Amino acid sequence: MDIDNEIALALKSDIEDYMISLKKNKLMKKVIEVNDLCNDENDIEFFYVMFLKGTLELKNGVCKLYNRINNKINNPKKTNKFIYQFLKLQYKSANNMWSWNEIETFDIDSWDRTIKFTNYEL
Repeated sequence: MDIDNEIALALKSDIEDYMISLKKNKLMKKVIEVNDLCNDENDIEFFYVMFLKGTLELKNGVCKLYNRINNKINNPKKTNKFIYQFLKLQYKSANNMWSWNEIETFDIDSWDRTIKFTNYEL
């Protein structure tokens, strides 16, 4: 999922503060060690996703993220769409439920036998 430039810029200072906080608390190296997806401490895409997931897991996280983004870009429709797409992607990832198009787009191993295309059972 690509992050819209306007939303990325709206969250840039929050992401930078988040990364500074990780460094100050000496957690940056630990995060990089335990996450195969993180290349190094300059992997901004990884830390965007980590920040978004962490914010959404907080109590009232969706509202907090919505307000944080929308107060800066003042575009409720774009903010709603972004949060919806991110939550949908997280759900699909957690439940391993992908369409054929998503398998090709995200280059998911289509031979993974645990992939579910629907939750319909006979």
